[in-house]
Amino acid sequence: MATVALLGMSAVSCDKENEEEPAAPVVAETPADAVKGSYNGYIYMSVAGSTEDPVGGTIVVAKESGNSVKVSVPSVGEGMMALSAFEIEGVGVSQSGDVYTLTKEEFAVSVPRASGEGTIEYTGSLSGTVAGGKLTLEYSVTPGAMPMAITFTFTEEEPGAAASVAGDYEGNMVMSVAGTGYDPVSATVTLVRESAGSVAVTLPAVGEGRMAINGFSIEGVSVVEDGTVYRLVKEEYTASVARASGEGSIEYTGSLSGTVVDGKLTLEYSVTPGAMPMSINFSFSQE
Repeated sequence: MATVALLGMSAVSCDKENEEEPAAPVVAETPADAVKGSYNGYIYMSVAGSTEDPVGGTIVVAKESGNSVKVSVPSVGEGMMALSAFEIEGVGVSQSGDVYTLTKEEFAVSVPRASGEGTIEYTGSLSGTVAGGKLTLEYSVTPGAMPMAITFTFTEEEPGAAASVAGDYEGNMVMSVAGTGYDPVSATVTLVRESAGSVAVTLPAVGEGRMAINGFSIEGVSVVEDGTVYRLVKEEYTASVARASGEGSIEYTGSLSGTVVDGKLTLEYSVTPGAMPMSINFSFSQE
């Protein structure tokens, strides 16, 4: 009997040894875990509507909690426009499908001055996304009592042709209707980079009375580099624009084409306001 009992105990012992250890619990990745890391790309600095050429930079995102991160941005700019590197804490992270959104509606940080003498307070806001492992970020900074904010846009996308043409262009605008041309007027056209190969073109208000065309923007204008020439094309556009009278809005339709050569913009675009039976044509040049 004792022998049988020992054999039984031995069998039980072997069975326990052969049992698999329970698997460790799987810890779900938090939004902060998904976005943390270093991102290398390009930073565009804009002041009062004027955008500087992009510079290379690295943004570092560090986890604080499951739904918040600290964003470290590099020093940017020179001279009077030099901003020191600084950190923005408590940036919220939310997830929608495969897209993670970063948000900090207001921040205030005390930062060493770029000159190395004393500190200065930066205030501003931040927003961005991480999609497909790539970061797109926009943050504004108002240094001290500066009357306007400096806006920074970070992207991992190559600058492309659009970055080469972005900026303000001052020149002369000529309006023509049914073959009749009006006297040229001074005007400013602004090109804002949207992506490596597209810009938004902001056009000024032109004309008076019944022929007044309010200022508006045409988005998604393609930019193609052709040797030393940059070609701008938007075969068809539609824009809802506030009426020049200030009462309600009106739909503009038309097309746009132009070139930038040696830093000078030449542009032609048409506008058909609402149900007007003919187009109004505009020519802009810096000659």
